[in-house]
Amino acid sequence: MRTIQTSQGSFKISDSIKELPIHRFSEFQKYLLQDSGIGSTIEEVYKHSEKLDIFLAANKVQEAINERANQHFNFFYMLNQISITHLTFAVFVDAIDDQPVTDHSESNLRQVCDRLGRVNGLQRQELETILEDIKKKLIPN
Repeated sequence: MRTIQTSQGSFKISDSIKELPIHRFSEFQKYLLQDSGIGSTIEEVYKHSEKLDIFLAANKVQEAINERANQHFNFFYMLNQISITHLTFAVFVDAIDDQPVTDHSESNLRQVCDRLGRVNGLQRQELETILEDIKKKLIPN
C-alpha cells in the first residue's frame, strides 16, 4: 500500500496488482484491456483512424470492421465523459482522506475519479505516472 499526497489531501492505493483482492484484479484486467484496445481520448480516435486506413488499404475488411467498432466505443466513452485510464487507476484506490473505498463498481469508480480530481486536486500527469509505475510491475524481470 502506498499513500499519495496531493495539493489538497491524500489517498491510499494498492501499489501492485498482487496487492489487489481478486475481484478488483478482474476489474483491473477488464479496464486495462479496454484502455489498450479501445481507449477514450481523441489521440486514440486518431490511432483508430490510422489503423482503419491501413486495414482498408490492405483489403483486411474484418479487421477494418473491428477497428471501426473500437473507434465507435472510443467516441462513446468520450461523449459520456468516461476515461478508461482513470477507471483503470481508480481500481487501485483503497482510501481517500482516510475514508475507505469499498465500492469498486464502475459508477463508484467514476465518483472516485471525480473526487480525486475535484476535491484532492489529483492532476492527470500524476495519475499517469502512478499508473505507469504500477504497470511496470506487470512485466516480469
